[in-house]
Amino acid sequence: MIGGKEVNAIFDREFITDSGFGVAVANADPQIIVTEDDLPEDVKSVVVTVRGKRYAVAETDFDGCGMVVVQLRAIHDKPTY
Repeated sequence: MIGGKEVNAIFDREFITDSGFGVAVANADPQIIVTEDDLPEDVKSVVVTVRGKRYAVAETDFDGCGMVVVQLRAIHDKPTY
């Protein structure tokens, strides 16, 4: 879901937390690939929900052909430290 709207997307590089040392560590930045038409104009201010996890939009990369790679950052409900 992007801003509460259900859209078709490809989810890549799922965020993985390592809590062995009490800190959140990601193996790679997660991203979704969507059509430009599925994005709201204020995409950087919306919450993206994928598989029940909430993400903020960090960056968008428009390919010029109607597709967009959206880099995500996990939103933590509580501090991980």
